[in-house]
Amino acid sequence: RNLYLLFVRRGARVYGILISMPLGIHDKIIQESSIHDLKGPLFEGIDEGSYMYLVHSYFVSKSKETVALSDYNGAYSVALQKENFYGVQFHPEKSSQKGQQVLSNFLKLSS
Repeated sequence: RNLYLLFVRRGARVYGILISMPLGIHDKIIQESSIHDLKGPLFEGIDEGSYMYLVHSYFVSKSKETVALSDYNGAYSVALQKENFYGVQFHPEKSSQKGQQVLSNFLKLSS
């Protein structure tokens, strides 16, 4: 909690991939999936329906912090944002140019 408050107070941006996302863990196995309902600067230049690489067995239910969704037997969160914390449930480094754009967008937020 103290580390969280330190990041919030200083305004430092935090980006987490996969392990940061299991806030409300459920079991599900996914391969590659399209994303939609994209919100915020993390997804600038990313088209609705773009494919991201997901290979894992966890998902997070839709919440007020959700900034991107995907579908697999129903909608679930693939990206969350709360204050200056960002988390994605896909591998941007394996998601071609669109994934690289997400990382680039995050770096722009941090500068």
